[in-house]
Amino acid sequence: MPKYTPGPWSFQPGQNNWPHPSVWRGNEGGFQVLGTSRERSEADARLIAAAPDLLESLKDVVAVVQERDPGFDADVLRTARAVIARAEGR
Repeated sequence: MPKYTPGPWSFQPGQNNWPHPSVWRGNEGGFQVLGTSRERSEADARLIAAAPDLLESLKDVVAVVQERDPGFDADVLRTARAVIARAEGR
């Protein structure tokens, strides 16, 4: 079981009563993303909201590539596996 909160997450732009962009997980609540500018904060919030889907997609890509072409560039797969492990806290 993942240690992180699984998706889907959503991006919410800043509003008057919640001035910074935020990331939400359904009705479970969310958190504000603070950056050096509003533009950077919104970009960071979008990336964070997409993270669970990005992780699952990368895992699928690694599995398909490994199955179809076991001789594929080992460095690329090694890097992808390291990113997956880091995201999963391993």
